[in-house]
Amino acid sequence: MSAWESAAGCGYAAESSSVLTACRVLFGADVVLNDDFLAYLQPEGAKSAYRKRARESHPDAHPRVDGEHLQRLKHEFATVSDAYRELSTFLKYRPQSGTTASCTARYRPREPRMQPATNAANASSCRDTPLYYTGAVPSVELKIGRYLYFTGVASFQAVVAALSWQRMQRPSIGLLARSSGWLDDADVHYILQSGQVQGRFGERAVQLGLLRPWQQQELLRQQQSCQERLGQYFVRYQGISDYRMNQLNAERLRHNAGTCGC
Repeated sequence: MSAWESAAGCGYAAESSSVLTACRVLFGADVVLNDDFLAYLQPEGAKSAYRKRARESHPDAHPRVDGEHLQRLKHEFATVSDAYRELSTFLKYRPQSGTTASCTARYRPREPRMQPATNAANASSCRDTPLYYTGAVPSVELKIGRYLYFTGVASFQAVVAALSWQRMQRPSIGLLARSSGWLDDADVHYILQSGQVQGRFGERAVQLGLLRPWQQQELLRQQQSCQERLGQYFVRYQGISDYRMNQLNAERLRHNAGTCGC
């Protein structure tokens, strides 16, 4: 993973931290929560968990309690309800399951806001003050996000936000594997819950013997094919016209053709 993709994770982590907190409230401390869990979670599962927690915490289910205990129940039920609303909103606008649907259904488009940094490592990449590059363009091949940054067209924060926006559109590897018939629900659940191996979902599936390396690569290819081009973020949210973006991309290709490829 490149430094740029890691920086994009800053925005994504900020975006999903409240969702993960909501999952913790609804599903409890025993469930392994990560981006793969969020990607695979279905509305039915969230509703089932909510109903269970609501039955446990609703004051009407405990008619004999009063005083401080009753106040705790009311607070717990309100927390559970807020968590379910948070998670339902996320699931509503997250890319849907299925092969065709996952490539066309998009998370609601919006320009991600830069969140306050939570530690020193994130501070430099998540500041609100736009950071523009002013030096010479490096003589190496550049993808469109890097090219826009190194030519001073886009700020560092805008490129990070664009990468995060693009990442949120990708269907999960677990959903794609299930749609392809390579994994079933039990396999996906086992991979998500397994503490025997490390890495991202596809890597863990290969290590557990549930996917072959070539299947993992094919799923990654499918995942990338379902996302919009990064340049569209700047057209939609940064005021760059389609015509100007095409010009910039042509300039980028000429730049790359003149590099040594190192």
